[in-house]
Amino acid sequence: MKEKVFEYVKYHKETTFKIAILTVMVLIAAFFIFTESDEKEIIIETTPRVETVNVSTGDAIQTEAFIWVDVSGQVAQPGVLKLKPETRVYEAIEGCGGVLENADTSLINMAAKLHDEDKLYIPKVGEPQRTSVSQQSDHQVAGGPGGNGLININTASSEQLQQLSGVGPSTAEKIINYRTTTGLFDATEDIKNVSGIGEKTFAKFKEKICI
Repeated sequence: MKEKVFEYVKYHKETTFKIAILTVMVLIAAFFIFTESDEKEIIIETTPRVETVNVSTGDAIQTEAFIWVDVSGQVAQPGVLKLKPETRVYEAIEGCGGVLENADTSLINMAAKLHDEDKLYIPKVGEPQRTSVSQQSDHQVAGGPGGNGLININTASSEQLQQLSGVGPSTAEKIINYRTTTGLFDATEDIKNVSGIGEKTFAKFKEKICI
């Protein structure tokens, strides 16, 4: 068998050379094909999942608003409440745990609607009744200028108090804290009991405030 192969190669050198070259090329091509196939990465593409939750009624998306009301005086848990718009006075009082035994609600309009930045004060029995936002017939914005254009220091917000000469953010917060912990002012001069407000500072705005 070997002799026949050698004899064929001897008399067919050119053909044998071409066959050898072709065989080598096929082997090289096969090598690269299988190598490339093995090195390919398998990539699985995924789409991120995004969940959106909308609170809606029908086709209209509703955004529920809230108001903030400061409740103090003779209630179980005085403080600032986050309430729904047009919450009634009695509902705000219930949110503070109800009134104390010595509370005087005889002149409080329990059915009045509350608004953002209102100040609600519940006095105790025997305490002089003070103007409450719930008792204002025209429901002026709490602390805003009254019919006489004065700032009510018993109901004014921090921003409104800062409209007074000599009263900055820090002093305004002290006034609000005093009202919450001690009670509303009986007279405009009582504001001098607040730390940081002396006779000179009081003189700057005494004609612009009321209770």
